[in-house]
Amino acid sequence: YILTYSLKETIVKIGIMVDANNLFFTLRLKYHRKLNYQAYLDYARDLGYVNMARVYGVHVRGQAIDFITKLKTIGYYPQYINVNERDKAKIKPTVRIVVDAIALMTEYDTLIIGSSDKNLIPLLEYLKSQEKRVIILSTSIPNSMITAAYKCIEIPKSMLEKQ
Repeated sequence: YILTYSLKETIVKIGIMVDANNLFFTLRLKYHRKLNYQAYLDYARDLGYVNMARVYGVHVRGQAIDFITKLKTIGYYPQYINVNERDKAKIKPTVRIVVDAIALMTEYDTLIIGSSDKNLIPLLEYLKSQEKRVIILSTSIPNSMITAAYKCIEIPKSMLEKQ
């Protein structure tokens, strides 16, 4: 007799785009703690193959250099803008996330966005029209984002740094 079989394993490509500034402030407000970026990445790896993991932020005079180095060590590609103190509040990573999410669409099937910024809603709607799944993995997610995304998950305490 002939033994036949087929492998129908579908590999889901995962992209991650995290707004570090947004998560820092929303998590500090809600839990008084910081995100454990390794736990965040591990969560994404449970969903599929993480093809790209980017963290976006701004820093003044290189203040985030140690943090950026840590992110690189655990597998992220940091996208930080060095700004002066006066412009710090004006510059938000949201626009860079939108541009990269569209430019890099072939790199992922599912995009995990770490931000609760409502300005990302048009991006969520566009990606949905392109048959991409978007999971918001953040905290204090507004209802308008919940309805626009494929899935929304509030960051659990287990994904935070120990106190």
